[in-house]
Amino acid sequence: MARGLFQTNWVVALKPEGRAVIEKFGLTPSGERGLFPVFTSGDQSMQLVVSGPGKVQAAAATAHLASLPSTRSADATVWINFGIAGSGGPDYGKTYLAGKIEDLAVGKSWYPVATWSRKRDLERRTIRTVDQPCGDYPDGDALVEMEASGFYPVATRMAGAELCHVLKVVSDDPGHPIHLIDKAIAKQLCQVALDHAADWFSALCELGQEEADRLGDPPGFREILKAAHFTVTQQHQLRRLLQQWQARNGDLLFSAGNENAREILHRLRNGVSSP
Repeated sequence: MARGLFQTNWVVALKPEGRAVIEKFGLTPSGERGLFPVFTSGDQSMQLVVSGPGKVQAAAATAHLASLPSTRSADATVWINFGIAGSGGPDYGKTYLAGKIEDLAVGKSWYPVATWSRKRDLERRTIRTVDQPCGDYPDGDALVEMEASGFYPVATRMAGAELCHVLKVVSDDPGHPIHLIDKAIAKQLCQVALDHAADWFSALCELGQEEADRLGDPPGFREILKAAHFTVTQQHQLRRLLQQWQARNGDLLFSAGNENAREILHRLRNGVSSP
């Protein structure tokens, strides 16, 4: 079975946060000239954009990454907002996923979902997006940061909610003041967070690949398009019929002879409907 094209997209606010991802996965500058630095893997199956701090910047950088030809060519994409956050409890160095994202300034909340087993999940916390860095931590177990509420509503326009997540590592708490954070500390914390989240990330990528396989072109689709002229409507019919053919015949490919589009579709319909 042909595999769909799957891509992972990271959105980080600061270069030290991004550096942990860049080094772990061997990303390099994309060479694409734009408002935001973009890094990519050699096969473009993974991309990272550095937004700068703040929810407006995060939203714009997410949209920028989504607009790139390399992103638009993927059958399915995963989106992760990754970086540091503050906590009112003794959580320094711990890694959390957003179970809820809230922005009190605009009065909105979002709820990322999990779709894999608990054994491969991470503990979830409320992520509260604020407009300015602060040392006044919220009561309860909420984490504070500055990008999630900008990232999430844009990302979920590009992929389903189960493929869009916010992953944060606690960099400051009452015992570790925010003014002590430097680039080296931020990078080190993010490196540890990536290691801690490895099982979760693998499960997320498996889910993304399943979605890409579901949405990707069935075997033979592109070759048949080259053999005859298909209208847009006929292309949709061809994709659906080839999927039915593949479900019925497995690895046996459907091949087009010297036929026009209508004749090919007619033969395919007969092939998938015959007893």
